[in-house]
Amino acid sequence: VKGFISYFYDNLFDIEDAYPENIDKSTLKSIILDYSDVYSASDDANTWFEKVKSISEKYGFTSDMKAYKENPDVFKGSVTDISTAIRVAITGKRNSPDLCQICALLGETRVKSRLNAAVNNL
Repeated sequence: VKGFISYFYDNLFDIEDAYPENIDKSTLKSIILDYSDVYSASDDANTWFEKVKSISEKYGFTSDMKAYKENPDVFKGSVTDISTAIRVAITGKRNSPDLCQICALLGETRVKSRLNAAVNNL
């Protein structure tokens, strides 16, 4: 269990999984910085996801999964890639429970600290 929830403990936290392969390092840094700029612990799940979708669109990733499935070559990827990149930066893992809730539990200071550390370590 400890390994599964290591992201809740600063002394156990580590980036274990890879970021999405379809996002180059420069864009990845910009995405993480943009998310850090707009993140607020007071956001509800809908507000949180709207912010992630907005960042996705800014970098050529779509939040319209139907459009992505119909014509994936038109986009760099989907909102799933963006949320995975953010998830890895914050939890160190590609898969975790609801990221909005994890961020709320971690608190704004720790979330932003992890995002900045992720950018500095890329």
